[in-house]
Amino acid sequence: MEVESFGTTCNCLSIEPKSFHLGPGERRDLELKINLTSQVKESGNIAVGLWARVKKENRKPGEPLGPEWKINGQVRQVLKFNRRLLYLSERSELAQPLPVHIIPIEMVAPLESLSAQCELAGFTAKVQGLKEGKPELHLCSVTPRGIGPFEGAVCLRPVLKNGEKLPVQGLQFEGQIVSDVEAVPPAVQVGGRVVGDEFDDVVVLRSLTGQPIASVRAKHEGNGLAVIPLEDHLRFRIRQRVMSAGECTNRVHFYAKVSGRDMECIVPVLYTGVESD
Repeated sequence: MEVESFGTTCNCLSIEPKSFHLGPGERRDLELKINLTSQVKESGNIAVGLWARVKKENRKPGEPLGPEWKINGQVRQVLKFNRRLLYLSERSELAQPLPVHIIPIEMVAPLESLSAQCELAGFTAKVQGLKEGKPELHLCSVTPRGIGPFEGAVCLRPVLKNGEKLPVQGLQFEGQIVSDVEAVPPAVQVGGRVVGDEFDDVVVLRSLTGQPIASVRAKHEGNGLAVIPLEDHLRFRIRQRVMSAGECTNRVHFYAKVSGRDMECIVPVLYTGVESD
């Protein structure tokens, strides 16, 4: 029998020799190597198929190409985190820089070094406690960010005691910077209302960081909408007349001055107009 080559379900396998002859009753040992770094998955499971391609003239009609093997196992990454996505939560624009976030790292093999690099501007990452066998990733912001969501990644580069560099492992993180001024409730929303009806609600403005709000100016956009200041400058009654059928979204823009800075808070006003019978 002549084995011409081998087929596999993954390019991570190599086998030697790749081709050979087998006489009657003869045995041959093959050396199989698998690159586990190309098979790293969240589950850690690995399943690779391997089969021999036998020369056609030596096969009977309908006979399979040759023997088949299934290689199964579990891949353990050198570094383990309790989660792969770190949510830094919402933070006020006045509560910056963000506090240091500490993420424990579990090692399944001793390391010579472990470096960290953050791929988002304004953030730094470093590993501490490696020599003590209790490494931690310290992630912190160094410059204030503007209002809006943000996301980034930290790349960790492990090196074994023998100097071998292992594949880079990553940790994703995300968060959001919001205005320091928020409204309670954050939106005025009702269900179906007959065209011509009115509804209202009272909203209160406050500072997320407890700063005094010096002044507030309100501006609305949308038909049938009115904003009425109440007894103090932080309470407002939002009144809406249903002007037309269908879904409608209007907005009230509050402009407040906090710690000498101008800040904006938007309160949506939502309703569904219904024609009367």
